[in-house]
Amino acid sequence: MTILRELGYQSLDPQGREVPNRVYFDLATWHLINTVYTPKRVSELQLMRHLYPDTHFHDRLMRVIDRRLGHVLSAHAEEAKIDVAAGNVTEIDMEEVEKALRVPFDEQKLIESGDG
Repeated sequence: MTILRELGYQSLDPQGREVPNRVYFDLATWHLINTVYTPKRVSELQLMRHLYPDTHFHDRLMRVIDRRLGHVLSAHAEEAKIDVAAGNVTEIDMEEVEKALRVPFDEQKLIESGDG
């Protein structure tokens, strides 16, 4: 879930409730990633912008959707897990989403998140 936090996962809306998280679970599930690219789903996600106090997260999420980067980011997460399993500290490169966006990833983050 490390990558997904950079896209707004677990963000709180203005009333202090977590923003709807189904899209994040779909992006984290290989065979469901393509479901977030349908026109209906994209429209629904665009309408969620007001729920993000920091709209930068929503912008990133929509960039992932618009550019169809779900499988690419999933592959980056898998590569990072392999690096960490080999005893390395690494970064997850998210340049496709935003210039210079790199997320540190280590064994502790792997344990905390349960995945990338």
